[in-house]
Amino acid sequence: MLIRSLRIALVALCALLLSGCLEIAGQRITLNYDAQKDELHILIQYDGIHDSGSPEHGKGEEQVAKAVKDGSVMIMDWPFTFDLVELQRAPVPNDQPEAIKAFTAAVQKDITISAVGYHRDPDGRVGGTQHIVIRHAKGFFVKANAAIDLGITMNESAPDPAFARTHEHIRKTAAKGGHQWLELDGHALKFSVPVHQREWATIKAKALGELIQQFLTWMPEDEKEDNQAVAAHLGMMLQPLTSMPLSYSETGNMVSLRLGDPSVPSTLRLKTGKTYKPNLEEAVERHVSRKTDPALVRALLGVKAEKDDAAVAAIASWIPHEDRVRAMMGAVRGNDPTQAAKAVAWLENFAEAWNQKEGLPAAPPPGKQTGIYLDAWAKWHGAMMRFPLPEVEASDDRR
Repeated sequence: MLIRSLRIALVALCALLLSGCLEIAGQRITLNYDAQKDELHILIQYDGIHDSGSPEHGKGEEQVAKAVKDGSVMIMDWPFTFDLVELQRAPVPNDQPEAIKAFTAAVQKDITISAVGYHRDPDGRVGGTQHIVIRHAKGFFVKANAAIDLGITMNESAPDPAFARTHEHIRKTAAKGGHQWLELDGHALKFSVPVHQREWATIKAKALGELIQQFLTWMPEDEKEDNQAVAAHLGMMLQPLTSMPLSYSETGNMVSLRLGDPSVPSTLRLKTGKTYKPNLEEAVERHVSRKTDPALVRALLGVKAEKDDAAVAAIASWIPHEDRVRAMMGAVRGNDPTQAAKAVAWLENFAEAWNQKEGLPAAPPPGKQTGIYLDAWAKWHGAMMRFPLPEVEASDDRR
């Protein structure tokens, strides 16, 4: 049942830390809608890619190779991987209802996934960037909603008696057709579900209770008395709930959740709590092959592009700010004095504009000593990766 799935999803926020082989220290997901082309762009960045050392789910290097080759999408850890390529290779089922066939065809035709490149953050951790494009986005969501309507009406399983009224609201809405379960709202995604208000109140209470219980179960016993450790674990829960604009409303018998800012691209930030290990760096560089930062510098400085720059140039205007700063930091350290001077000027102009408009975290003022200046930017970069959480100890900052 849909409501039960929503409750499970909320509890799963704390249960994502399953053991796996391919792991990441953090993840960022950015939403950008190109209204002129009617394309939804989703940028997924895997920060601190490493191998856990456990053979339970296979070898990390093999999983990196498969992810790049097949365009697999990984959410948080390898067990939460979606292989879209296999679905796109499957034939459209002719014996299925039209709504299912139409949506399956749209998934196969209108979604592309590509590996943009790899990067190193100021601490030397390797990461990767993946770009998902959904073409004809408005029509795609129309087909997705029609498939959801059909799936709900075809579901004959008995509802949970505690949520029978909500179940009935959902079924009646699906039977009418045309409801926007999922929709685009500018650069944001909106989810709307009909509910029975008093039943929904009990669902929320139960879900939050299970969330707290899961958190207490998940935390190691020897850390429960450590205030700093508790704060770090709570931060992992709170960052995804606070880093991206989030709008929630209950009106009448409808619950709506909007992720993102309709007016500008926005980024969801997550930390896994996994400690980075430098054991997959060569594998990532070998299988991804393209470096993101040099191409990003060329795009931002208006330097002549190289033949392999198109994938990076396509996202340069809306990739998260910290990625642009990281790329420019690398250019300052590079062997091209002319480019280094341009990169310093870019950083200074960015800092002035950032501090006037955004201010948090504060970008560093111009500095005469290059090393000290770049160290200040590295600190800003770390604050952006944690945003909006406060600074933590260095030992936790490597997670």
